[in-house]
Amino acid sequence: MENSREPQPHSNAVCAVTESRVPKLDSLDNGFGAVDIVYMDLNHWPTEAQAAAQLGVTVRSIGRYAEKGRIEIRKRQREGKKAENVCNPRDIEKLLPAAHVMPEESVLDPPATKGTAIAQLRPSLSGPPNLASEFIALIHALAAALQADHAAAKPRLALWLSLEEAASFSGLSVSYIRDSLVASHQYQEGQNLIGIRGGPRGAWRINRGSLEAFAG
Repeated sequence: MENSREPQPHSNAVCAVTESRVPKLDSLDNGFGAVDIVYMDLNHWPTEAQAAAQLGVTVRSIGRYAEKGRIEIRKRQREGKKAENVCNPRDIEKLLPAAHVMPEESVLDPPATKGTAIAQLRPSLSGPPNLASEFIALIHALAAALQADHAAAKPRLALWLSLEEAASFSGLSVSYIRDSLVASHQYQEGQNLIGIRGGPRGAWRINRGSLEAFAG
């Protein structure tokens, strides 16, 4: 018997064959028997960039996860724009770093402090297990994302810097850096800077390693 209902169009949905326990939206008969069709809503699936931020990795890493079958990626249609890749949120959750579970003998309850005020604080700091685990996982993901952004934004400096680059890198004045320059055989770590006349027209070039030791 043919089904009188026709499937309605979905702009951000894809079809998938499902088992009988999935709510049915439509049915088809492909000549080998009827199969159930369900539409998957992609509106809440994160983009590749959003998934990368959640996991603290690059978008390229998301692609590698997809190639290995660890993340499902589908196309989400956008009105007037090119379709964008979105990731299955369940797969993202599986790849989130596991929350660290503190052992019974922890910094909050070491043997020397049992029965003391520090040990008494332990129950109030632990909180509900599920909520604590989710919170720690979120903090780990945010920290990884911030570290990735910082590493991407940090410029890569050359081994030898001009006076202006050295001043910008260290926060010291150009004149102070110039007065601290010595030849390599006179160098004392943390006390002065190695400088050579290796730039255009004999301009000073400062060794970055000696600058890091000097300014640190």
